[in-house]
Amino acid sequence: MGPLAHLLLALAVQAPAAQVSGVVREAGSDRPLGGAVVAVSDAGLVRETDPQGRYRLTGVPPGPQHITVQALGYHARTLHALVPRSGTVELDITLEPDPVRLDPLKIYTPPAVGTLEDGFAQALVDPHISMPAARNDPYVAEVDALLALRSGVVRTTPEAGEGVHLRGGASDQTAYLLNGIPILSPYHAGGIFGAFSPDALSSVEVRAVSAGGLPDNTLSGALLATTRAPSSHLAGRGQVSTTQVGLTVDGPIGSSGAGFLASARAGFPTFPPGRKDPTRLSGESGDRIGTITLPVGGGHFEAVYYGSENEMEPLASQPDSTGSPRPRNTFAWGSRSLGLEWRSTAGQPGVTMRAWRASQGADATWAAASTLPATLASERVDHGAALEALWSRPSGALGLGVRMERSRTAYRTTGGSAGDVDLDATTPVATLSLRMEQTLPAGLRLRAAAALARTDGAFYGAPSAELRWEPDSKLALGASVGRTIQFSQSLRNAESVVGRIFPPDLFLGGGHPDIPIARAEQVLLAADVRPRELLRLRVQAYRRTLHNLVLVAPFAGGPFLLGDPQQGGGRARGASLDVELGNARLGVLGGYSWQDVRYDYAGGSYTPEFATTHAVDGGIVVFPDPTLSLRLGVTSLLGRRSTLIATAFEWEACNVIDGCEFVGTPDYTGSPLGGVRLPSYVRIDAGVRKHWHRRLQGRDTRLGAYATVTNLLGRKNVLTYVRDPAGGLAGVDMRPLSPLVLGLEWWF
Repeated sequence: MGPLAHLLLALAVQAPAAQVSGVVREAGSDRPLGGAVVAVSDAGLVRETDPQGRYRLTGVPPGPQHITVQALGYHARTLHALVPRSGTVELDITLEPDPVRLDPLKIYTPPAVGTLEDGFAQALVDPHISMPAARNDPYVAEVDALLALRSGVVRTTPEAGEGVHLRGGASDQTAYLLNGIPILSPYHAGGIFGAFSPDALSSVEVRAVSAGGLPDNTLSGALLATTRAPSSHLAGRGQVSTTQVGLTVDGPIGSSGAGFLASARAGFPTFPPGRKDPTRLSGESGDRIGTITLPVGGGHFEAVYYGSENEMEPLASQPDSTGSPRPRNTFAWGSRSLGLEWRSTAGQPGVTMRAWRASQGADATWAAASTLPATLASERVDHGAALEALWSRPSGALGLGVRMERSRTAYRTTGGSAGDVDLDATTPVATLSLRMEQTLPAGLRLRAAAALARTDGAFYGAPSAELRWEPDSKLALGASVGRTIQFSQSLRNAESVVGRIFPPDLFLGGGHPDIPIARAEQVLLAADVRPRELLRLRVQAYRRTLHNLVLVAPFAGGPFLLGDPQQGGGRARGASLDVELGNARLGVLGGYSWQDVRYDYAGGSYTPEFATTHAVDGGIVVFPDPTLSLRLGVTSLLGRRSTLIATAFEWEACNVIDGCEFVGTPDYTGSPLGGVRLPSYVRIDAGVRKHWHRRLQGRDTRLGAYATVTNLLGRKNVLTYVRDPAGGLAGVDMRPLSPLVLGLEWWF
C-alpha cells in the first residue's frame, strides 16, 4: 500500500487532541495581561486571555507549531513549541511594553461557522490532513494538496499527474470539490500535480460515498479541499522553486467580519529554461483560487472562484514514412468554477444553499501514423443548485436535501481511421437525498444515506450504510455497504502513456445513447487500533463491482477515443495495513497494500496500469528543532503491468537536470492490454525544510527554504517497453537521480 496512514495524518487532525495553556504576563512586573490574543497560526486556533492572563488552546495538531501572542501596547512575540500527540504543554509568556504610541488596533475574527458535516462523524479510514502537516510529507518533493492524501485507498501514478484513484477506481470516477463547489480535472502535468495551491488551503480530505451528502456523479468518492479562513489582518504567503511560483494574500474587508482570499500560481514544466534540446517538453500551467466571505441574513455567505490552465507540447516532431516532419503533438486543457453558498449559523434546522457553474475544455493534436493528424476538442459545462437542511441532536443527526443540475458535454475528433467523431449530450439530473446518523447502545454508531436521482425519464437509487463499533478510545471497527451512480464518463485513454502530459478527463454525459449510466456496489471492512499512545494500526479490506463502464483502452491505441464508445464492466478488491509510530520530534510509518482490479469487455479483459498489485512504503520525519525537519521516504511497487508500445518513444519525468522529456507518438495498437510485466519500482527520496523568523515593520515574518533529492540510489525504474527496430524490447526509463526541487517560501 502507499502510506495509507500518512505520517502527517498521524501528526494531524485524526491524532489524539493535545492542548497548550499558560499565562501571559508583562515583562518586569509579572502583571497578568488580560485580553491578549494567543494563536496557533498554522492551525487557525485563536484564544483571548482572561482577566488573570490565562489561556487554553485545545485540539492543537502535534509536531512543531508557532505560538503567536499580541496585545495592544506590547511587542508581539512568536514562539516555537513541539506539541505532543496528547496531553498539555504549559507555556507561560511575557511581553515587553512597546514605548511607541500605537494607533487603535482592530482585530476581526472570522465567524465560527458550523457546517452540515458537523453532525456527522468522519468515515473510519478516510484520510484527512491539514496543509501545515502536509508540508513535512516524506513522499513528495514539495507540498501538494492531492498527493498529501496518497494512501492505501488513495493512489496516484508515480512520477505522473493522471488523477487520483480511490479504492481501485479510475481517475474519472473521483469527484473534486473546493469548499463544496465541483471542480473538473484539477491537476497539472510536468513538474507539479495538484492544481489546488496548498498556500490557499487549510485541509484536504477524502470522503467515501457512504458518508452521504456527496455529488451523485461519482463511482468512487470525492476529494474535498477547504480554503483557509481569511486572516484578521492583511497577510500573505508565497513560494518560488524550480517547479513553480505562487502568491496568496488574505485579510479582512472593512469592519463587518467580511474577508477575502486571493491566490495565484504558475508552473514551470520546462525548467531549467533556455535549453533547446529537441527531446524536451515545452509548456506552461497555472491555477487561481479566490474567496469572499461575509455575514449575511443571520448566516455566512461565501463566493468561490477557481481557474486553471495548461499547455504542453514536445519541442521536436517525428518524421513520417518519407522523412518529412509531421505536425507536433499539442495538448491544452483548463477548467473554471464559480460557486455561491449561504449557511445558517444558528438555530434548527441548519440550512445550506449552494449554486455553481463548472466548466472544462480540452484540445489536442495527435500526429500519429495516420495520413492526417488527429485533432480533439472536448467541452463540459455544468450548472447546479442544491439545498440541504440538517437537524442535530445529542444522539445523532438527520439531513434532507434536493439537488438540481444540468450538464452539457461535447466531444469531437477529426482525422481518425474510423472517420470524424461528433458527440454531444445534455444530461439533466434531479436528486433527493436523505442521510442520518444515530448513536446506539454498546458503543455502536449507525450512519445511513439514500439518494434517488432522475434523468432521461428513469430513476436511479444510491443507498449506503455504515455501522461502527468503538468500545473505547483504543479500538474502532466498522463495516459499510453502498451503491454509487455516475452520469458522465471519460473518453480519454487512461492506458496511454500520453496521459503523463495530457491527464484531463474528457467527459461525455449519459444523455448520449452510447454513454450508459454507470453504477458500482461496494463492501468495506475497517479497523483502527491504538494499543499504545504513540502507536496506531489501521487495516481495511474492500470489494467493488462496477457496471456499465465506458472503456476506451481496448479500442484506442492513442491518447483518446477516435471511434464509437464501447461498454464493459469491472471489479476491484483490495486490502491494506498501516503502522504509525511517532511523537512531537519523530514520526515513523510503514505500510502495505494489495489490490486486484480487472475490467471486462466483449473481447476480453485487462488490468489497468494504475492498479499495481503490491505497494510497500516507509517514511520518517525528524524535527531536530521546531524550525527544521528532515525527511526520508521509500516507495516500492510490485506487480506492475503495462502495454507494449509499438512505435518509437522516449520519456523522462521532470527533473532539474534534464527537464521533462517526451519524444514520439506512442501507440500500442495490436499489443495485448496489460500484456507486459514491469520490474519492481523502488525510489528513495530525501528532503530538508528550514525556516527563520524576522521582524519587519513591527510584524513577525518567516522565510523558509527546502530541497528534495529524488531516486537517491539512481535506480533505473522502467515506465514501459517499446519495440526496437531489431524486434526486441527496449525499456523506457523513468526519473534519474536528481535534485528535483529547490525552493524558497515566505509568510508575512
